[in-house]
Amino acid sequence: MAAFSASIESGDKATITLIGNSFSQNSSTLMTLVTNAFSSYEKMIVSSRLEQTGTDPNLLQPFVIEQKEISEDDIGSNLLAMMIPLMLVLAIGIGAAPSAYDLFAGEKEKKTMEALLMTPVNRSTLLLSKWLSISSIGVLTGIITLLVVIVEIAFFTENLKSGLSFGENVWMIVLLSLLVIIVFSMFNAALLMLTSIVAKTVKEA
Repeated sequence: MAAFSASIESGDKATITLIGNSFSQNSSTLMTLVTNAFSSYEKMIVSSRLEQTGTDPNLLQPFVIEQKEISEDDIGSNLLAMMIPLMLVLAIGIGAAPSAYDLFAGEKEKKTMEALLMTPVNRSTLLLSKWLSISSIGVLTGIITLLVVIVEIAFFTENLKSGLSFGENVWMIVLLSLLVIIVFSMFNAALLMLTSIVAKTVKEA
């Protein structure tokens, strides 16, 4: 290290040897970081030497690259449009699944389905009530997930916060979100009911 610093201070050309395994992802990433750090250090040394000789350092940078997006849409809004539906789908599916499996496969496993079918209740009414129960759990899970995501984005993020400014369309977006949550919860409940009815045990469902 002392020889390297002495060569730099004297203006001689120094050599740096990086030893690593390019087939290893961690080693390759580390070598890239070290190379970038030395590149920045090299530019700093070149600028310092040019200033000592009275040369403008801007001569080594004839142009500057500026990147602009073609789309005029807000990046935060695009990220939210991809992230929130995915989180809602996962939350509704995971939240409603245990109740759906327990209401059909669980009752068959616990031998309580026969007693339930012997009660003087129309089977279509029984099926509809179970479906509405599963759908209600999915709706509640979706609404709670949406509120938690909005609170986290509003108070704990910087770039995504701009995507929450809907302006005058806020109530229409809220109503549309609730409608989507309800419709998907009902559809998801129907699918979970089918798998639970076919299955014999909760584990199988």
